Amino acid sequence: MLFPTIDFAIFFAVVFTVQWLLTPYAGAWKAFMVVASYVFYAWWDWRFIFLLAAATGIAYTGGRLVHPATPAWTSRPATGRAAGRSANVLTTRPADPSAGRVASPLRRLAHITGDSGVTR
Repeated sequence: MLFPTIDFAIFFAVVFTVQWLLTPYAGAWKAFMVVASYVFYAWWDWRFIFLLAAATGIAYTGGRLVHPATPAWTSRPATGRAAGRSANVLTTRPADPSAGRVASPLRRLAHITGDSGVTR
């Protein structure tokens, strides 16, 4: 299936609409997206289904094996706050009065996170 074709336009419209409707139902949405991916790749060459099935199985098994190793204190909101804070630190560059120049974003990140290996 090539992108600039009627086949893809129809496929995209159907998949987009169904996935939009399934968004509140996480399990059904995931299953539908996997099936839609298989259909998309099989449309071009059916032999890719075996490669995709192997990749899906390996990724799923790896995820199930890694999940118990995740620390109990890790939570999504805390991770989101940390990522947002890091993005803010790395994108804003206020003046560093002690050096008389613009502070390095990585030095600011090290200062905020308390990494004593980097001098300010």
